[in-house]
Amino acid sequence: MKRPKLTWLHEELPKLVEAGVLTAEAAEGIRQHYGPIRPGMSLSRVAVILFGILGAALVGAGVILLLAHNWEEFSRTTRTGLAFAPLLAGQIIAGWVLLHRRESTAWCEGSAVFLTAAIGACIALIAQTYQIPGDLAGFLFTWLWLGIPLVYLLRSTAVAILFQVGATAWAGAEQAQGGHALWYWPLLATVLPYLWQVHREQRHGPRALLLGWVFCLNSCVALGIVLEKTVPGLWIPIYGGLFAVYYAIGRKGYRDTPFQPYTLVACAGTVVLSLLFTYDFAWDEIGWRHYRYGGQFWAWAAAQDYVLTVLLLSLAVIFLVWRLRQRDWVVLPWLALPLLALVGYLLACFGESEAASMAIFNGYLLVLGLSGIATGVRAGSLAVTNGGMATLAALFIARFFDSELSFTFRGIGFILIGAGFLAANAAFVRRMRKHKGAMP
Repeated sequence: MKRPKLTWLHEELPKLVEAGVLTAEAAEGIRQHYGPIRPGMSLSRVAVILFGILGAALVGAGVILLLAHNWEEFSRTTRTGLAFAPLLAGQIIAGWVLLHRRESTAWCEGSAVFLTAAIGACIALIAQTYQIPGDLAGFLFTWLWLGIPLVYLLRSTAVAILFQVGATAWAGAEQAQGGHALWYWPLLATVLPYLWQVHREQRHGPRALLLGWVFCLNSCVALGIVLEKTVPGLWIPIYGGLFAVYYAIGRKGYRDTPFQPYTLVACAGTVVLSLLFTYDFAWDEIGWRHYRYGGQFWAWAAAQDYVLTVLLLSLAVIFLVWRLRQRDWVVLPWLALPLLALVGYLLACFGESEAASMAIFNGYLLVLGLSGIATGVRAGSLAVTNGGMATLAALFIARFFDSELSFTFRGIGFILIGAGFLAANAAFVRRMRKHKGAMP
């Protein structure tokens, strides 16, 4: 149960006992069933943590700038000592935090961020001082592996976030210079146990939700960078499977959590991806007939593309069958995306026209919008209803600007969509007022 509802329940139980509605034993049983009220993270505590992280980052940046300003005036020995000085100071501070401030989130986060910055600065300064050859990808790769222990030693969410973003940056740098990004998966695997640990401890807490948002958004970007793309278009079923898996995770583990990332990213990604698939350029020159050779493409590294296609599609099918056995019919339109993406991909690969694939997703968006409206009305959710109407509006707008319809017809269409939004919102406002008026 959510914390506000649990707080209300704990406040009401004594009143119900006093009024004779419940016995003291029954009230205690209810209290034990729902558990105690877990303390939430206050705004003041959040501010302390954020200012601690910001302060550590600014101190580290200031030290680096001061050293850089006078760097050319120092001898090589002095440069080496100055390069290691912030690193040593960061280790001393981190050790003190582990011994005396282990329970302080602000101290742990601040010291971890400072030491992470010191590691990167030390690597860069030593490489510059002794003219060690290297590139951006190599620098980021070394920095990431040296910084990951801080995530677990100091339980640092900030470093876990920086690590995920850094791994994606490394993958981009490696691909840009003609390499492959297979090492992204071992890098990601090193931080996943921490994400799972936080998830288990406080699934609905701010730390878990923040990590979830970063993981979802970062993985959407990283996936497009990491894929080897020797077979053009495999990203279509892969992204379809990714959003379906995210939706299933959100539906199962975060159904009653507001602003949780998995369902929101999955729904937004599904709509945007489906809109993209209603245009012919998404289906142009894809499949085995356009296999890419040489240059920056590594045929053996493309095995990850095939594994991801099979894995994500299989997971999507498993989740779909599992939820349908639970009679959770709401998931059907959302978990159908990877299967439709695979069908559209095969039609575009072996067919002579992209029209069939485009037609599939025009119809799919129409179904998504209508099902969203129906689900929102049944559940009394204005957000879900508006989401369904927004999906229909996006589809109609895309088709209006993509077709030869007259301005009169387009204008009537916009008026109908806008009127639908206004009518739905007005109906929900009346319903909420009636509900409040019926409450004692």
